[in-house]
Amino acid sequence: MASNLLIEFAWLLAVILISLLLRVNGDQIKSALRIYAPLVVMGFIVIGFRIILIPNQLVNLIFPPILLVSTLWQWVAVSRHNQNIPQQDMFYTYISLTVFVVSTCCSWMGYTLLAVQILIWWIMQLTCILTITCLSRWLKLYGLRIRIDEKPITKSWFYLFIYKVVLPVMGVLSVMISIYWAADVFNLSDLCWQIFRKHFIDMKNLQLSILKMCMVVNLWFFFSYFASTLLAFMRLHFEHQDPSTATSREAMSRNVLQVLVWGVWLIMSLSILHISLAWLLAISGGLSTGIGFASKNIIENIFYGASLMAGRLKVGDWIEVDGTMGKVQQISYTSTIIESLYGEIITFQNSQLFDKNYKNLTKNHGYVLAAIPFGVAYGSNLKQVQQVVEEAVNNLHHEWMDPDKKVKSVVTTMNDSSIDFKLFVWADAPKKSYVVSDVLRCVYDTLGKNNIEIPFPQRDITIKNATELLGTKKD
Repeated sequence: MASNLLIEFAWLLAVILISLLLRVNGDQIKSALRIYAPLVVMGFIVIGFRIILIPNQLVNLIFPPILLVSTLWQWVAVSRHNQNIPQQDMFYTYISLTVFVVSTCCSWMGYTLLAVQILIWWIMQLTCILTITCLSRWLKLYGLRIRIDEKPITKSWFYLFIYKVVLPVMGVLSVMISIYWAADVFNLSDLCWQIFRKHFIDMKNLQLSILKMCMVVNLWFFFSYFASTLLAFMRLHFEHQDPSTATSREAMSRNVLQVLVWGVWLIMSLSILHISLAWLLAISGGLSTGIGFASKNIIENIFYGASLMAGRLKVGDWIEVDGTMGKVQQISYTSTIIESLYGEIITFQNSQLFDKNYKNLTKNHGYVLAAIPFGVAYGSNLKQVQQVVEEAVNNLHHEWMDPDKKVKSVVTTMNDSSIDFKLFVWADAPKKSYVVSDVLRCVYDTLGKNNIEIPFPQRDITIKNATELLGTKKD
């Protein structure tokens, strides 16, 4: 027993020193040591009392004054050095002062054993806290040194496991461990373990104990890490396969993964707490009809969203919906956000895209067919018109026209004053207006160079002299 107590006391001194060396600078180290000094001295006195087995009557006599002096010492240390130590250590010091006050009151009221237990518990708890703080600080420094944030998940998963699972689980277990150690000093470990396992809520469909609640919380840390790590691996896989669809596939996978992972956590938690699923089934059965009608639109949007993210659309595609052309910015299970050619951000519900028969303009090759009309005068050589126009436009080698598909023209109608053509051009979907403008300019210049008349409506107006009209009437 004596050796165990001395080892635990040496542990406390070591973690205080190492933790301060990692977290404070040279000007703060002296103040930081002074604020921990009352608790360290008091811990050594308690351990000394336990080792040499001082009679209880003597402990009841001398322990309250010693606690009172230590409380005043702690208060003076806090008052003098609270501006020169980190906020985290200041928080621990205020807790130490509160523990001293509570222990002093208990000892002067005659509950010396309780006062000693409270004091030993806080010493053990502070030892665990500083140990975790020391490890956490060292991990942060190590992560900054090796630039862990820039490394892929394949190289950082173990670091994240220690940081996001091991350290939080140690923090939860430290509360139970410190209480168990404090009880073990006075051979009360069996009683302490019974308290941890005792069901303070013991019902047919619910059993709660400190141990079970600790297990549920620790499982939450593990499943949270598992979900985020698995999603990171899936994102890496999607980016390796097809970077263009990685975002949409990740969004779909995230929701499915979260439902599965947290569903397993919920089932395990319910099993640990002995919560029956019968009442959940009864409630869900009664509400299923109402929820089904109320969530019809939501379910419909989710279904269409899954269909879109399965490959129909991806972020970056150009689509046309109800006469509006835009670029897909985001796809979720309920809606799709596009940025129109005019810069507006428009949100469509996924069901609206299917109701309005959206067009994916970039699904195949990214080009759309533009039919550009023009006309020539009667008497023109139609074969020559087609030849010179097609040749001129094809020789443009326009950057926004499909280089694999030649321009073609056809005769469409013979109007009152012109013979009309349509020139078919494959243009880049978002740049269609610029392509049509450049092609029309080319057609106009080509027809002018080849002396081919472009007709336009003309009217002949005859103006007669008013006097002649009056003279005609008199006659």
